[in-house]
Amino acid sequence: MTYYVITQGRDNVTLFLVDRKKTKKHWWTYDLALAMEFYKESAAMIQANKLIYKDPRVINSNEARELENENTHICAELEEHPFSSEALGQD
Repeated sequence: MTYYVITQGRDNVTLFLVDRKKTKKHWWTYDLALAMEFYKESAAMIQANKLIYKDPRVINSNEARELENENTHICAELEEHPFSSEALGQD
């Protein structure tokens, strides 16, 4: 089983700690494919304890998949279609 370090982002989106070997553009992501995987819960706890802000915590891979699905739905709701009447200023 793998473990992930998470925190709460804006608009109730869960953020995963980024694997810096995969990308160095940012530290947190909502994409599970870019998240750092830990194979021991103790290693994930050590990393989470190094972080200060936004109450980071450790979850297992099953919870991570569920949170990624929730993130997908939240992000889809937050995005606005470029041709919607609101985006064109027609409301």
